[in-house]
Amino acid sequence: PKPSPSPSPSPSCPTDKSPFVLVQGCTILRNRDSIDLDRGRVDSSSPDFAVNNGTVTLTPPAMSMYLGPTKFDALTADRLQRAHLSGSNIGYDMFLLEDKGVFALRTGQGHPSKVLLKHIDQVASAMEIAFVTYRSASDARSD
Repeated sequence: PKPSPSPSPSPSCPTDKSPFVLVQGCTILRNRDSIDLDRGRVDSSSPDFAVNNGTVTLTPPAMSMYLGPTKFDALTADRLQRAHLSGSNIGYDMFLLEDKGVFALRTGQGHPSKVLLKHIDQVASAMEIAFVTYRSASDARSD
């Protein structure tokens, strides 16, 4: 048997080569799944973002803005850091979200983050996402 190639992101999972990337990846969130965008872990104890019976919910103190279909790659760490996000936008009806829609976020730990809705399955209340979370300016400071 041939040796298996080293794991690399699938071509359908966008990768950001910025030195500010904290964590990035792609996953499928099924009904009642959540993700911690600071760690890139599904169903952790400190989620930022969840799918629940047809609603995408943010867990405070995470903040968000739904941008609709837009250029995912054009949302840099700097642009996300400057975005006027709201803590009051915590529930989004999946029927109003679109494939290729993008969320700009600030995670519960204060990191700028973006989520691409690669595909939404309203019937199953599930979605395939790509995400990139960046280091925040405060991460670079050393005391």
